[in-house]
Amino acid sequence: AVLADMEHGGFITVVQNGLARERLKNGLPATLPVEVVRYANGRLELQDPATGWSVELGNFGADNTAAFERLLGI
Repeated sequence: AVLADMEHGGFITVVQNGLARERLKNGLPATLPVEVVRYANGRLELQDPATGWSVELGNFGADNTAAFERLLGI
């Protein structure tokens, strides 16, 4: 499902571009689902089961993590 249609989503777009690049390298479609995992300690991570690519969103600062939290309503 489409959660948001953003012309420019700042940090979210940066993460999306990294994911798209990884999928392109692996010959996979951009439309496959991803998983966003919140761990018990509060860490938030985006994971791509199709490629094994992941990014811990907290590594880029609280404001960038908050962008994903707003997008996901968490």
